Amino acid sequence: VHNVTFVNGCPGNLKAIGILVEGLPVEEVAAKLRGIHCGNRSTSCGDQLAQALEQHINK
Repeated sequence: VHNVTFVNGCPGNLKAIGILVEGLPVEEVAAKLRGIHCGNRSTSCGDQLAQALEQHINK
């Protein structure tokens, strides 16, 4: 995973996610971030990144 950027969301947390996942295998990032909730929402920025990576894997 390289050059992760997000549109909207919590800027500080999203910058941190991008730094933490930089260089990691796609499968590892997707597995770690899948299913994380944000407050009372059923998803989070991390979960949405995992979903996007899984879509990429399944192409």
